[in-house]
Amino acid sequence: GSMVLITDKDASIEYANPKLCSITEYKKEELINANAKVFQPEDIDMDVVSELWERINKGEDWQGEMQLRKKSGGKIWVLMSISSIKNKQSFITHFVTVFEDVSQLKAAHLRMEELAYVDSLTGLANRVLFRDRLEQVLKGLQRSGVTAALLYLDLDEFKRINDSMGHDVGDAVLMKVAETLRQCVRYQDTVARMGGDEFVILLTDIDGVSGASSVARKIMNAMSEPVHLLKKEILISPSIGITLAPTDSLNADILLKNADMAMYKAKSSGRNNYQFFTEEMNTKIVDHLEIENDLRHALDRNQLYMKYQPKCDIKTKKLVGVEALIRWNHPTRGELSPEYFIPIAETAGLMIKLGKWVLKIACREIKNIENQGFNDIELAVNLSTRQFRDPNLIETIQKTLSETDFRAVKLELEITETTLMEQIDHAVVLLDQIKALGISLTIDDFGTGYSSLNYLKRLPIDTLKIDKAFITDIPNDKDDMEISAAVIAMAHKLGLKVVAEGVSTEAHWAFLEKNKCDIAQGYFIGKPMSIKSLVEKFGNH
Repeated sequence: GSMVLITDKDASIEYANPKLCSITEYKKEELINANAKVFQPEDIDMDVVSELWERINKGEDWQGEMQLRKKSGGKIWVLMSISSIKNKQSFITHFVTVFEDVSQLKAAHLRMEELAYVDSLTGLANRVLFRDRLEQVLKGLQRSGVTAALLYLDLDEFKRINDSMGHDVGDAVLMKVAETLRQCVRYQDTVARMGGDEFVILLTDIDGVSGASSVARKIMNAMSEPVHLLKKEILISPSIGITLAPTDSLNADILLKNADMAMYKAKSSGRNNYQFFTEEMNTKIVDHLEIENDLRHALDRNQLYMKYQPKCDIKTKKLVGVEALIRWNHPTRGELSPEYFIPIAETAGLMIKLGKWVLKIACREIKNIENQGFNDIELAVNLSTRQFRDPNLIETIQKTLSETDFRAVKLELEITETTLMEQIDHAVVLLDQIKALGISLTIDDFGTGYSSLNYLKRLPIDTLKIDKAFITDIPNDKDDMEISAAVIAMAHKLGLKVVAEGVSTEAHWAFLEKNKCDIAQGYFIGKPMSIKSLVEKFGNH
């Protein structure tokens, strides 16, 4: 149960329930007539306290997260709600405060936050933190006039080491490489692991091409020493791509793309070497423009179609839903997946049109198979950032539902955490409107963005979807297991369902079943498939 405290209007305690006494280690008689200040830690934020008093003295309710001080001086995190009691003359006479202990959730969340900035295996900065540093350095370059270099580094043959010697050896190699890279750069430079066997280095103030070259050579020399593991000598070599700022660009995305392109050039030039970014590599950009142009006509030329990935209830092992995924059958490039062309659609202003089409086709196709055993399944459709900002979104959804005669309660919209965080106040209003139509809401890619418990409580969502990045390495990666288990527990505490994506092995399924995850999606259950295959595989026969 909850902890309950009743005070008079001046915060003098008149009642404390047994749960509050036992958790804060006070006897009831020690608390009666004491001031509720006894629960305030010394380092409490007084602004929050004064805002709280201002609110409750007006007779408004207050809710928020705060730390409570125990008698021994220890602290616990609580979610606290305060309401006022008034007499017949409408004067406030008492305040009632209800506390919920959220310490465990908070600890799991802090662990997630720490893991959100640091790569758990190597202790290096991760993609999010690196991005942050890069943006800061680029801002400074405009003023200081110095040169910075970005080195993108990929280990040659790493996949072979990982496959032949196992993940533990692979991990040990990555840790060794991280250590070597740290020793090759100065204190003010940043080394990060971008995932897998890819590392990036930001050199903040260097002497142009020659400075960057000498660091690259230093890295290659240091890594030419074999790594000794399990009485074996393991040889690793890097392919390094380098781009300079401001010479090549002052835009973080472009620089990362440049260095990545240069790294591929190094790989294809016989590995164990470094290459600088050059303009010829920009032909890749021309590619992008061609795709954009072709995409403009793809809808009219019937080149786009939908696939559906099944989602299963982990308890009953029954099909409970599908996620609609767009595909493009390109006349010369073959089947293209959305990861490839959706970002292009977003920047080209085609997303709203594309989004409308997806919603309409998916609703229509699933509606058409309802009587073949699909009456109760939920259809999940992704909403992009661009659609989320579209002022006509609600109207589009309503119109589509009525045109296709699709039941709103069977529709689920998936929105990424990043999209929601960009405009949290707008999100709350819009999600309320979507919910009012009877549609359910899911946060996609949870754990990869900037989630905070507080905003989860504010949003009217039904489901959390754990990003496949946290599932892939289970059971080898203990951190991922810890995070996933914490997310499942946290979501359930908040009354949300949890879907895990990327479930591709028996071990993934077993872990999720053990941790009471609700729904699984991934190759273990089924790849994205055409509507025809869906009926053949899961229809009522």
